[in-house]
Parts: sequence; C-alpha cells; structure tokens
Amino acid sequence: RDVEIDVDDTDKVGGFVGTLYVNRENFAKLLVEEGLASVHAYSAERSGNANELNAAEQKAKEARRGMWHDWDPSKEAAENGDVDGDYAANSNGTNGDAVPTEKKKDYRDVMVTHVEETGKLKLQMIGPGTANLTELMNSFRSFHLNSANNQQLPGPPKAGDFVAAQFTEDGEWYRARIRRNDRDAKQAEVYYIDYGNAETIPYSRLRPLSQPQFSPQKLRPQAVDAVLSFLQLPTASEYLKDAIYFIEEQTAGKQLIANVDHSPSDGPIHVTLIEQSAKSLTASFNADVVSEGLAMVPRKLKAWQRAYDDVLDALRKKEAVAKEERKGMWEYGDLTED
Repeated sequence: RDVEIDVDDTDKVGGFVGTLYVNRENFAKLLVEEGLASVHAYSAERSGNANELNAAEQKAKEARRGMWHDWDPSKEAAENGDVDGDYAANSNGTNGDAVPTEKKKDYRDVMVTHVEETGKLKLQMIGPGTANLTELMNSFRSFHLNSANNQQLPGPPKAGDFVAAQFTEDGEWYRARIRRNDRDAKQAEVYYIDYGNAETIPYSRLRPLSQPQFSPQKLRPQAVDAVLSFLQLPTASEYLKDAIYFIEEQTAGKQLIANVDHSPSDGPIHVTLIEQSAKSLTASFNADVVSEGLAMVPRKLKAWQRAYDDVLDALRKKEAVAKEERKGMWEYGDLTED
C-alpha cells in the first residue's frame, strides 16, 4: 500500500524511527488497539503521541484483546507498585505491595534551559560539563565568525545527523541534530543538543559539524531530560500552557538546586527544584506549581514516590488550598469528583 511516514530520528544502527500512517491513521495506534503491540513509555513521550497510544493500550487491555487476553489489572498494579494516594500516605509497604524505595538525597546545581510543550524540562548540570561547554561555545563562535569556515552542507541532511545550526533568535551558531527533513522546502527541524529547544530552519543556516574539537564525542550533549517530581500537569491545553508559562517564568536565568528523586534507565530523571537558599524539599518550585492550581498530586503512586511521605503530604495540603481558592485548573470545581 501507499503509506506516509514521519521520521523523528535514527537508531544507533541507522534505522529510521518514526510514525507510519495508513489512510492518514497512525498505524501504531491500530496495532496497540488490537492488542498486537504494547507502548514503550519513553519513546511515546518523545514522539508526542503518548496520550493517544496509552488510551489505545488501555482500551485493548479492558477488551482483553491480543496479548492482553488474560490481563489482570490488580496484578499489574502490584507489579508496578501503584496504589491509591490515600493508602500510600499511610502505607508501610508490608501488605504485599512493592516496598517503597529509600528516599534519595542527590542534590545537583542545575539551570533550566528549556520547557517543552508537554511540560518536560531540559536541564544543564552546573559543573565541569557546563564549564567545558562555555569553553567549547567560545571556540565555536570564533570558528563560525571566520568567513573561511562558511561551508554549506554537501547535500540534504538526514534525520539523526549532527550539524552546526544558526539559531533564529540571536543569529549564533550551536551544535544541533536533525529531527525532520523537508527536501522540497529545503528546510529541517533541528534540536539544539546542549539546550533542548528546537526549531525549523532553511538549509542555508546549517553547516557540517565535522570538526573533532566540537563533536558530541568530545563533549557529550549537555541538555538532560527531566520532569518535576510528584506532579501531574493538566491535560486541558489552556491550563497546560499556563503551567508551562509559570515554570518558565519562575526558573528563567536562575541557578537552582535539583534533588534527583528518581532516575529510571529508560526515561527522564524526576527532580524537585529548589532555590539555593531553601532549607527543605517541601519549599520547592514543584510546590509552587501545585499552589497555583497548575498541577495536581497523582492519585496513584509508584513505589519510589511512596518514600517521600513528608513531601507528598505538604503538596496535598497546598493542593487543598488551591482547590478552595479555585485557582488554575480548579476554577470550576474539583476535577477529581465524578
């Protein structure tokens, strides 16, 4: 059949990673709905189709289709360490559920460089990496100011290629990676690997990143994927935009402390962001987002989250106040009611 594809990336052996459309319908969604595939959470989040695919998987589970023919929701909850929020506040992990992991204290100096439309953060870890990045960027700037280095790409770029890209806002050159490529329009979507933002620019503003002193092998990409711990951001677009704007406004240009609460092997790290002068994790930017009614505390908790009882209790109190004052997403009442 004739199909359409969107190429998002390439894997480490050069295979395309992306979305396939049959009759303009996402084929991955069809497979998941029929119980012929399961959702890989990290990949789904990166593609921007997470909500659609997760809903399709839940539909297949409830209909016991395909691979879910003997699906047991209670067994899945136990395996994932998911429990109702009310229980989690009083649980000691001894009733057959997953035992809470130990509360982590892993403080790092960070700066938020970008907030995505989904609410995911891009962080730079302040330290040797950022010092090396500053040195690299000074050399990078000087290199591209030299007219002798005004060399265009030898041909159309491919998804996954590393390039030098001229950022629209300031006209400076940065290390980037090609996400999508439009040969007809002669433009590409680039992802700035050290800062986490992306944009679509013409080929004329791309150059080869073939110089060994600037390569990602010399200095790894400095933008780290992260999400704010213990928060469930709004699904309604208007409130989500308000949440993203608030996070950007509160963190812009500030050197902060991040406690890395959880670092899974296949996804973004979970962090609590606090001011340099803060004395505890309960006085955090995470809590400020909840206080503004721009996020709620999840009703179901993972095993690692249950180790943070004091933090969760403080967040629930702030959520209750935000509900009473009808702030943000609570302006028309309690979203969690039937």
